[in-house]
Amino acid sequence: DGGAPKEMAFEVTPQGAIRALEIEAVEHQSFKISWAGPRWPRSSHVSLKGFAPIDIRHAYLVDTGPFYQRTLLTAEMDGVEAVGVGELVLPNCLDLNRHRWLVRMRVHNAVGRNSMWLPLFSGPSKGRWKRLLQYWGGVGR
Repeated sequence: DGGAPKEMAFEVTPQGAIRALEIEAVEHQSFKISWAGPRWPRSSHVSLKGFAPIDIRHAYLVDTGPFYQRTLLTAEMDGVEAVGVGELVLPNCLDLNRHRWLVRMRVHNAVGRNSMWLPLFSGPSKGRWKRLLQYWGGVGR
C-alpha cells in the first residue's frame, strides 16, 4: 500500500529450521540510484534482539528493475564475515501500466497474442536472436 518499509530477518539452522528474528533497528547509508530508478544502500547496520549488531556492505547490484532489486553483500558480526544476497521489493510499483509492456515481453500468453519480443526473452539464451528473427519471419506463429 506504499506504507513504511518492512524489514525482515530470519535465522536458518544447520538442520534447516527457519526462525523469524526480531529487528530492533535498521540503518541504511550511502544510497545510490539504479538505472531503473529505485535507490539502494551501499551499507547497512542491523540490530537484532539477542544478537550482536550486523554491518552489511552491499557490494554489487546484480539485478534491478522498477520494482525489484538484488544485491550481493558481505555481512560482518562479531568478527565473523559471511556473504549473502539482499533483496528489495517495492509492492506499490508492481503492475503499473507503464511496466506492463515489459512484463508482456517476457511472459508467454497461452491464449491470445504474445509480444513480438517474446522469443528474445523466452528459452535458452543461446540462439535467442535467431529465434526472434524466425518468429518475425512467420516461423513458429
